[in-house]
Amino acid sequence: MFGPYIELIDCQSLYNLLNEGIEYSKLCDTNYLYLIDCRERSNYNEGHIICAKHMKKDSSSNEFRLLYESELQCRNTIIVYDSNTSSLQDNGPANKCAKLLFENGSKNSVKILRGGYEAFSRHYPFLRTQQIIYMPRELDQLKTYPSEIIPGLLYLGNSRHGNDLNTRKEMKIKSFVDCSTTESSENQSEKSIDYLKIPIRDDPEESIKEYLQEAFNFIDVNVKNRKQPCLVFSDLGISRSAAIVIAYLIYSEKLTLEESFERVTKCKKIQPQIKFLNEIREFFANR
Repeated sequence: MFGPYIELIDCQSLYNLLNEGIEYSKLCDTNYLYLIDCRERSNYNEGHIICAKHMKKDSSSNEFRLLYESELQCRNTIIVYDSNTSSLQDNGPANKCAKLLFENGSKNSVKILRGGYEAFSRHYPFLRTQQIIYMPRELDQLKTYPSEIIPGLLYLGNSRHGNDLNTRKEMKIKSFVDCSTTESSENQSEKSIDYLKIPIRDDPEESIKEYLQEAFNFIDVNVKNRKQPCLVFSDLGISRSAAIVIAYLIYSEKLTLEESFERVTKCKKIQPQIKFLNEIREFFANR
């Protein structure tokens, strides 16, 4: 093992990093994430994870070519991947590349994608691309997907996610908990999906506790019984919907409020109303 500054990151965590952002994708910030593909160039050209850069090799030595130090020092998160590395003990390209980057300028830890491109593209095929260069406007316009809370089953997003037909098809989402103030007539009327409307504004004067058990029952039917993906969404996806997801994890996985809040914030930046959190605590204290 190389030590505490080279570590594995799972596919779900990378997925959520790629989809962070409220109005715009965080990927438009060039310092946010440096995603490096260590596979052969031909494999990279055939398809790679969105926004990934190819790690070049020296033509004479066939060793990885070191990036400029400034490129490494200013990046908040650096992630490398190859085809299928799954351990820090592997002697594959990802481990070699990560060690080179850390020893030669990265101020933060270097993460290796567990399972590599094969695992990630199997779970998230809609985040594969052949595009190599992105203009600033293209980064601003990158489509984000809902944050994944329970892999393959429970998602947290905004009203655009909830009403986008392509997102629904690509992620095979067939059940929705809608906490937004906008009308979603398309979702409500379509017979092939399950839909629950929670009519609550993002206001400290509002109460969320009367809707909790109904939300729990709805999510349970879809996520646990039918094994069917469910999207919980609100206008921005950071307050009302986040509170419902926090409460559901307490209910379904017997977590404390603090544990559930921490788990959700690892997947997405959220800002639920303090009153909603207090009502959730009160709801479970009285059960």
